[in-house]
Amino acid sequence: MPDGLVEALVETQEELTTAAETWLTANPTVDRSIPRCIENSPKEYKEAIETVRANVEDSDSLGSVLLAVETGINRGWSDAVAIEQCELVRLRNTQAARKKLEAFLSKG
Repeated sequence: MPDGLVEALVETQEELTTAAETWLTANPTVDRSIPRCIENSPKEYKEAIETVRANVEDSDSLGSVLLAVETGINRGWSDAVAIEQCELVRLRNTQAARKKLEAFLSKG
């Protein structure tokens, strides 16, 4: 498991809230915008993205996914989710998406 991905383990689901509150109280100033597992090894994540770019056929969808991932690595979770939402709306309105939706709905 990557360092920083999990801060603590608990035995039961009931212990989760208490463990989370305890950790938050003990770490009030920790920057939570970028998970430590990414913060501690951004080079590895960036190399993985370049590997994907080199080995996966380029498409609008791939570009959107990689943009959201890169945004998450560089600016944090909230920005990544905002990019993902914008890209989903953009992709939904492309000609390719309209054709696929039309084909899907015509099967019914």
